[in-house]
Amino acid sequence: MPSLLTLLLACEATVPAASTTSEPELRDSAEPEDSDPPVTLAEALTEERLMGHLEALAEIGASSNDTRAWTTEGQLESGDYAVQVLEAAGYEVWEDLHVVEDRVVTDASFETVTPEAAVHERDASWGVFGGSAEGRVTAPVSVVDLQLPPGEEANSSTSGCQASDWDGFPAGHVALVQRGTCTFAQKVQNAEDADASAVLIFNEGQPDRQGPIVSSLGGQSELPVLGLSYALGVQLADQAEDGSLEVALEIEAEIQELILTNILAESPGGDPERVQMVGAHLDSVLAGPGLNDNGSGSALVLTLAELVVELGLDPEQKLRFALWDGEEYGLLGSFAWLDELPEQELDHIEGYWNYDMVASPNGVPFLYDGDGSTGEWAPEGSAAFERALEEGYELQGLDWEETQPWAPTDSWGFLELGVPTSGIFTGAYETKTPAQAERYGGTAGEALDPCYHQLCDNLDNVDRLRFEQSGKAAAHALQTLLVLD
Repeated sequence: MPSLLTLLLACEATVPAASTTSEPELRDSAEPEDSDPPVTLAEALTEERLMGHLEALAEIGASSNDTRAWTTEGQLESGDYAVQVLEAAGYEVWEDLHVVEDRVVTDASFETVTPEAAVHERDASWGVFGGSAEGRVTAPVSVVDLQLPPGEEANSSTSGCQASDWDGFPAGHVALVQRGTCTFAQKVQNAEDADASAVLIFNEGQPDRQGPIVSSLGGQSELPVLGLSYALGVQLADQAEDGSLEVALEIEAEIQELILTNILAESPGGDPERVQMVGAHLDSVLAGPGLNDNGSGSALVLTLAELVVELGLDPEQKLRFALWDGEEYGLLGSFAWLDELPEQELDHIEGYWNYDMVASPNGVPFLYDGDGSTGEWAPEGSAAFERALEEGYELQGLDWEETQPWAPTDSWGFLELGVPTSGIFTGAYETKTPAQAERYGGTAGEALDPCYHQLCDNLDNVDRLRFEQSGKAAAHALQTLLVLD
């Protein structure tokens, strides 16, 4: 594998200029002097350690228009903070830079043509989804399986999620769908399959789901996609009842070159031909600061890195920690890094742990299936990674569930390349079942993370006990598969 100096020289020409903002404050994470020294990573990992890093990311988000999304100042400052933490712990740290092309909206408009002409104000009642196509559309509107009034609980609407919702949809019409149950990307894909000309997604309507949706599709759509407030969605739904509603929307965009900045850190020692990797994505969506998604996973990675050094662990393997950029825009950072990784270096990776959303407030401890018990394939060796995490929960007297390993997160690229993989995920928009509520606590019928991809994904959206439980399981798993001198 190339030396650190080689990597640094290779990216030196494209390193952005240093930020002129003040440097994020490093937290004092030392244990009290009178406490007994912990003997394992899991014992050393505490809620206080995790929250110290999460609170730092929260401050960065609050000072950066409540976002830490790719290309924003919040994302850059989050990266600066991570570099400081990892360098202070003694790791060899570098910024892994990639130039990518992305569609950037330069102007947009939305208006009702009939039955009553009206211009709708951008930001106040609607916004453009990340990944939306550009273009101009003037067409009638057809509603798709709306639930009005909304259900009492979030994610009770299934609008646009099922193929049957689109039976008889008039080709060329604009689809009006409601938030809920499945991903925005799935609703839009179904609209494409039904030959819609554009998609309007309005908020679901519960008290915390009223404002305009500004989120990302996680990729590029073939259709223009707008996110509307609940009030505007209801207004349009009422007007569409008799088939007289026609709207006009226009999105102007241009392709721009943007920089992805992954943060990678390696232990100075360890065999470079035996690499254990731990990763999480550092960026949030544009709509909010992303403290559960994925400040929680990022804080966990930083805490594990610090504790390995503080406990004096000296693994035979080389430890590599990664904080990925651009995950919310289609796993851009991790795929860019893997695409440029020489095959010989890929062969040296013994395994990869991924932590994406590990503190969901109504969550469930899901482990990425490594032994095939969900019916999904995982690379050979993944079962040992999953089993180590299971042990981490068992030692706490806790239960868990498995989830399919092909989740749309940064583990995907490693799975495709045959790297043994597992990780923890505590839930997003999925609805908690009565059985899960009985087993893990929380509220059945509500989303595992009611603030998923929203402004309210702040510190109040973090289950601190679940955060610590996830962290201890991850710490035990990492130490279990390290070969210590």
